[in-house]
Amino acid sequence: MEAATILEAPGVELDGKAGEIEREIARAVERPEAERLRGLRDDALALAGDWRWADDGLARRLLVLLFDLQEALERDPTGTDPGWHARRALLRMRDVLDTMRRRLGHERLDDPGEAARYVVSALEGVERESIAELLGVGERSVRNWQLGAVTQIRKNPDRVVLVAQLVEALLGSWTPRGVVAWFHTPRAQLGGKPPLSLLERDAQASAVPLRELARSERGQLAT
Repeated sequence: MEAATILEAPGVELDGKAGEIEREIARAVERPEAERLRGLRDDALALAGDWRWADDGLARRLLVLLFDLQEALERDPTGTDPGWHARRALLRMRDVLDTMRRRLGHERLDDPGEAARYVVSALEGVERESIAELLGVGERSVRNWQLGAVTQIRKNPDRVVLVAQLVEALLGSWTPRGVVAWFHTPRAQLGGKPPLSLLERDAQASAVPLRELARSERGQLAT
């Protein structure tokens, strides 16, 4: 088994487990208790040991942090964590889990069908015509996808995948309508052209510059 195991794993299930642990970490940081901390330790250990990504570097990093958490519990069996030893380990664990979830989401979108489902769901409320324009497909296809009828993507599968990855990267900082506007806004980094024009010319060739641009704009105020 190679490090790529996580990329081939059933991402939805692993992402769900990681998300549950992240939410529990947030509660434990706010109000540490021995029973809660031990439960977190056990849940994270089960996730790190899951055969579908046990050999991945992120899983190994999570295991190291679990040793830190166990040491903090042994030092303070009450779990009140006055020195913040347990909570520091938890916060580092949260960062690892966040990285894992982002990677799972990105790799899952390499499948055109999953990418199509993601885009129509993530851009809920946006006009069907606008979504079709981004994806380079007909409005009828978008309507079918919105109804859950996603079959093999024959038209512009590379473009559908790239748009999904860009939308996923941008939604942390932009609203759905802001994301659509991003594709239409001229960018100096693209020679004064909007991202959509590069997509329409050659989705494969534009993948690297568009991904870099989307990542660079994380953290800006949502539109």
